[in-house]
Amino acid sequence: MKKLSILGTIAFAALVTLVAGLDFGNSGALVQSADAMELEREVVSLRVTVVTGDDDLRSESDAVAELDYESVSGNDLTASANLNNNASWGNGSTHSKTFALPGGVTLGSLEEFHLVFHSGQSGPFDTGDNWNIDGLTVVGILEDGSEIILVQRAATRLHRFKSDIDTRYTVQL
Repeated sequence: MKKLSILGTIAFAALVTLVAGLDFGNSGALVQSADAMELEREVVSLRVTVVTGDDDLRSESDAVAELDYESVSGNDLTASANLNNNASWGNGSTHSKTFALPGGVTLGSLEEFHLVFHSGQSGPFDTGDNWNIDGLTVVGILEDGSEIILVQRAATRLHRFKSDIDTRYTVQL
């Protein structure tokens, strides 16, 4: 019973804070905050930068960027682009690619970003590829040319992709 009372107090305090933060302007109608207006800004393209760690991405393997978003009609959609087009990325190298998004993608519609790995084999006796990334940056380029960082992660062996498992690195947006 005491726990419920504490949760009720917290919920009431959150509601008071929320209402106090609303702006009804002179007319009494709710005025949209600047943050809410930012969510409606259109993202026209993404720039994805990947830093390879101490295990390279071999030729014939693919690094694919996927962006999950909600369409204006409420459907879940995915925009994707191949980042390396089967080219190898050496240890410690940095690679960037910018790709266009379909119309209507807004900051508020973004859901998840995935870096997806498809292991390739150059020859019939090669084993599947593994790949380490040490950094990932995803920048949204807005309709007016301004940029917003959506993802910025860096660590030694931020993620290790393996040929048949761990083929996807996901970040909630």
